[in-house]
Amino acid sequence: MLPAPNVKGEGDWAAAVTKARAFTAQLTLDEKIKVTTGVDVLGRCVGNTGTIPRLGWKGFCLDSPLGVRLADFASAFPAGINCRVRG
Repeated sequence: MLPAPNVKGEGDWAAAVTKARAFTAQLTLDEKIKVTTGVDVLGRCVGNTGTIPRLGWKGFCLDSPLGVRLADFASAFPAGINCRVRG
């Protein structure tokens, strides 16, 4: 399996890439970390992303602590890299 090519925002992807870039441009560094690190692995899903209430974004409920599983070209990181210790 080859890695997915970089998305340039052309053709069928143009509208989606423009929308994603506009959304992420509004995020603070803390918000980007919250979304990509994940939260609440004890809830309904095993891989929840953080939410961004000020922008009305409710996050994702993923079926795997690594993100989306059983799909071609899905990003996966070692689960331990995304763990947070709660005190």
